[in-house]
Amino acid sequence: MKPLLINLFLVIITFSVYGNTLATKNADGYFRNTTWGMTKKQVKNTENIKLTNNGDDLIGYATISGYPMGFGYYFINDELYQGLYFTELKREPTSKYISAYNHFKELLCTKYGAPKLTDDVYISDNKGFYKRHPENLGKGLIIGEVSYDNEWETSNTKIMLSMWSTKDGKFSRKIKLWILYETKNINLLNKIKKQSDSENLKDV
Repeated sequence: MKPLLINLFLVIITFSVYGNTLATKNADGYFRNTTWGMTKKQVKNTENIKLTNNGDDLIGYATISGYPMGFGYYFINDELYQGLYFTELKREPTSKYISAYNHFKELLCTKYGAPKLTDDVYISDNKGFYKRHPENLGKGLIIGEVSYDNEWETSNTKIMLSMWSTKDGKFSRKIKLWILYETKNINLLNKIKKQSDSENLKDV
């Protein structure tokens, strides 16, 4: 699942350093140092990194466990319901992409235990080929035939780790990796659904 209300122009720049792990003081899966339902003002007060407004949401940049990443806070009626770490991996040997995914998977497993899915790899095409030649999964990722996903869940939060490729111009693709944190609070989820339904009705 891809997050709602996200329209980000992702760039790789020199980021300020914020620790070397997935920064959070909360053991129950809340995003960074926040809790679900916080206002934008309350969220800003939890950060020592500059946040910029992106519509109704907030965006910041940091180095997370050695990787330059952006992170976003997403709100519904000024209540925090979603957080996201995001990055675009630079062009490297294909094994480096999978290593990056596995690095963050290991961090999440250490913090939240075993993931929900036993198999991270989703193959949309040429399934037989990749089963016979798993050494080519990295190449499949680059051309868009393979993606990686897994999930964790706490009493308050769903956590999703994803890596996939998208078109970058006419002849090239780029690799995106993100870690999405989303509330399980029913009231907030109902507000999101209501807003989404309202926006869909405008198109009818």
